Amino acid sequence: MAKQRGDHSTLEGMVEYLNFSPKGAYEALLLKTGKGQRVQLNFPPEWSDQIATELKPGDRVTADVEPYDDGRPSDHPVFFLHCLKGAKGLQFGNTAESPVEGKVERINFAKHGEPNGAILDSGHFVHLKPSGARLIDLRIGQRLTVEGRSKRRGHGPAQVIEAERVNGIDLTSGKHPKPQPPAEGPPVPRKHAPAKKAAARKHPPAKKAAKKAAPRKR
Repeated sequence: MAKQRGDHSTLEGMVEYLNFSPKGAYEALLLKTGKGQRVQLNFPPEWSDQIATELKPGDRVTADVEPYDDGRPSDHPVFFLHCLKGAKGLQFGNTAESPVEGKVERINFAKHGEPNGAILDSGHFVHLKPSGARLIDLRIGQRLTVEGRSKRRGHGPAQVIEAERVNGIDLTSGKHPKPQPPAEGPPVPRKHAPAKKAAARKHPPAKKAAKKAAPRKR
């Protein structure tokens, strides 16, 4: 079984051609890097049709990749493709290093009528599933930072994103982000309360002797 080793890297180069699977669908592309080295980039099967339509030999691309190894010898380095970017805004896939951000303009609903995603002002359709929509308390105007796998479509939004993490919340486990400790810095001087003055004893005011009015002389 092939293993992905988890250490991401970025490759730049020119597309040579697409590689077929035994079933006749495209499953990888051959890239010639700037150093003249040929590398193989395996991609998810759902990208096959769109990559075949939108990529052609000679296109220059930038790829976010992860080493791919199934233990068998290979003629050249092999990677798993996470994100591919080209000219004129061309993009396949999405990675944690490049999350999609935007404001919710419309709510999308599943066939049974429950919210299952959102259309952002960036044009992306974020598929959350009903459980994910409930988890993030989805609503119009909400700002989302989305990480997950995405794919381009021939119709509709520029990308459909299968969300895995939204605003730091893992949609698979339901775990919320841990609160961050306060940033370190110089100690804030404490404001000391003014010393309390000893309460003065309240003596009743001395009663002034009433002045007797002098009798008037007649």
